[in-house]
Amino acid sequence: MKYLYLTVICFICSTGFAQEELIKEATTFLESNKVFKNYQKEKFFLHTNKTTYFSGEHINYKAYIVDDYSDEPSDITTNLHFSMYDYNGDLVSHQLVFVESGTVNGSLKLEKDLKSGTYFLVIDTYYNTSFNKKNISEIQVVNLLDKKTIATDEIELVDHIPVEERKGLQVAFFPESDVLLSKVNNTLYYKISLDGLPIDTKGELIKSGEGDVVGEFVSGKDGMGFINFNYDLDGEYYFKIRHNQETYKINVPIAQKEGFVIHHDSKKSNSKEASFTVKINKDTAVKNDNDIVLAVIHRNNSCRAVIPFKINKYLNNYLLNIKSENLFNGINVISLFNKKNEVLSSRYFFYDKNKNIELKIDKFKETKDSLTLDLKMPNNFIKANTSVSILPEQNVVNTNSKTIYTAFLISPYVSIDNKLKDIDLALQIASPKSDISNINKNVQIRDLENGISISGEVLADFPITTAYKVLLTSKENGVALIENVKSKNKFSFNNLLIYHPSKYDLALLNPTGKVVDAEFKVEEKHVQYPLDSIIELKHTPTKNVIKSLEKEANNEFDFVYEGEKLNEIVLSGKTRKEEKVNEYPDFGIIDEPGALGNGFTREIIKKEIECMGCTLFEYLDQFWNLRTSIDALGDAHVTFTTRGTNTFFGSAAALLIVNGLPVNSSILTDLWANDVKSVKLNRAGAGYGLRGSNGVILVELKKPEDYLNSETNNIQETKIFSSSTTFGFTKSGDMFKSDNLIFNSQETLEKYSTIDWIPNFILKPNSSNFITIPKESYTAIKLIINGINELGDIVSEEVSVTFN
Repeated sequence: MKYLYLTVICFICSTGFAQEELIKEATTFLESNKVFKNYQKEKFFLHTNKTTYFSGEHINYKAYIVDDYSDEPSDITTNLHFSMYDYNGDLVSHQLVFVESGTVNGSLKLEKDLKSGTYFLVIDTYYNTSFNKKNISEIQVVNLLDKKTIATDEIELVDHIPVEERKGLQVAFFPESDVLLSKVNNTLYYKISLDGLPIDTKGELIKSGEGDVVGEFVSGKDGMGFINFNYDLDGEYYFKIRHNQETYKINVPIAQKEGFVIHHDSKKSNSKEASFTVKINKDTAVKNDNDIVLAVIHRNNSCRAVIPFKINKYLNNYLLNIKSENLFNGINVISLFNKKNEVLSSRYFFYDKNKNIELKIDKFKETKDSLTLDLKMPNNFIKANTSVSILPEQNVVNTNSKTIYTAFLISPYVSIDNKLKDIDLALQIASPKSDISNINKNVQIRDLENGISISGEVLADFPITTAYKVLLTSKENGVALIENVKSKNKFSFNNLLIYHPSKYDLALLNPTGKVVDAEFKVEEKHVQYPLDSIIELKHTPTKNVIKSLEKEANNEFDFVYEGEKLNEIVLSGKTRKEEKVNEYPDFGIIDEPGALGNGFTREIIKKEIECMGCTLFEYLDQFWNLRTSIDALGDAHVTFTTRGTNTFFGSAAALLIVNGLPVNSSILTDLWANDVKSVKLNRAGAGYGLRGSNGVILVELKKPEDYLNSETNNIQETKIFSSSTTFGFTKSGDMFKSDNLIFNSQETLEKYSTIDWIPNFILKPNSSNFITIPKESYTAIKLIINGINELGDIVSEEVSVTFN
């Protein structure tokens, strides 16, 4: 057979024969296709310290958010909504947490009277609601006071599950790329079950009529497998299976006479590229001769690469070797389009870029009371941010927990059994629908939600102009901000990192910066995320720990809470460092070793503003060594009186720098003199090269705290408006304190207790990273580690360690 080799590049294509026509078609496709909008999307992973909790305990968690396209930590998300829903989809609890560099950790206290049952944890952003996809994790809650209710609810729940009765042997067929084509070599996937349960068996593929054995096949314990065979034009085929002394004949689907098959050459694929063969028969080649076909790598309505090629009636196979950089990490879809943007064929496949961080875990030191483990990253040179759950090795409180690997590479795109070794086989059996959504469906992109807002109205018995300002301060939140009063005495502070519960103060500043008496009508803006929404849940109850708890509670094992002594986790926010402000003489030589113009710059700080309500332009005119002027165009200029015109530039205007940034002198008429903290004059322009040849004026504006510290204010005599938050961010903390559960036997201790939770364990490269674990009376432990670095490389490990 003849093959045509193609070279792929992203978006604009260059092939082995590089016709301009193909490049034009690829460009036209990208511009006209309404499916691949390439919106920036995110995906989420929630790592909880376990999956089964007792009412009254804390759910400790760490959330990871990455960009869907690059898999790197998200740089657009700050507001993350952590919500808990009951089995009916009703909201139980909600937290707003602040995300930094794609991660955040927190804790949620479960109410003591929370009923036993299945609950759902949802992490989401307002922006992500644009795409109608939620990240949902399932947990179990056990209330030890309602054992009888547990048993009743569990029975009623199971009895109402509809069960489809299947008898006999069944075979479900899944042709590769959903096309079984005549006169080509096909890969046919299958799943064999008996009475509805998968079985491992073997059989033969028989050609009908002639009775010839075309091939043999074997299914695994999951009932799945595949077989390759050439489908003759006039032939029909069936599976012949012998099982339990019974012989079964299952007809294979009839092949199409025309079509496109996308075959994944898994043996040829490697860490550098993925290999595919597009197969067509003679009838398809003749019918589509000289037509251009576009192979597109995509997922989640985002296009990664386009490979255009032209059909030749003499060729039946087209090889596509797609480089790693043009593939997504994890689930991908390859689809064939014609010039009309119609899908000819489509196939899911899995590609692992091997971005997993290898961990080497050794025992470092073990005493009778504790064990210290040494974690190293031997082949990675960037630190990773991880979360570590430490549980007894025999625990039953962490069943079916997700990993960051499946959460980022598989789960957002398809629902398959992640425990299967052959993911590509599982993909074909699952036969997911192509992610090419309805072209006519309009996506309403919502705004990014950053911080919260505090707004309202200033109430005073005197006229307030827009020259007045509102000062917002909060020691608890490390906030000191100033905003101008708007029309109708309105004010607004946006994008605030304000924790709840906390207190803040508001004050009104007059045009001179003095605090004056005023009242405030505050409207705390809640975020736009629909907190009271009811999520749609599709849940099939499975065997869980509740049954075993009921059984053990009725036998010799008892669980006891310490009642009112149950301690909460101590949460602490970040400590903000205070900035040190250098103090200089009112008029003298400034010695700043790291500053430009060191030794040539003088600072002027006036204790009293000599022109109340004047602009910075008018203020500078008061200095004897400065001259201000306005030209015919109305632009303001400032020059040093001791310097002449620079003939190189043809201007005597000094370089103006405000808060470290060069600015146009026209800004002088827009700034108020009372907003100036200091003015520094560098007449020589030393340190600024040609830019400072006419001298440099450095202006430092006041910070919010400077207004309160000003000598013109008498805070004790001025009314400050104090308020408390009604909504805000929930503080996160790195401290873990075990809830006080008492276990009356070693067996219950091993099964249901929690040893430790480390939400922010930083793995440093080329270094030892130690974790010390109390041994208490445990025999062995299990570490569940998830994490990520700034490049999107992930840590996903589950390790058991036995004590000596």
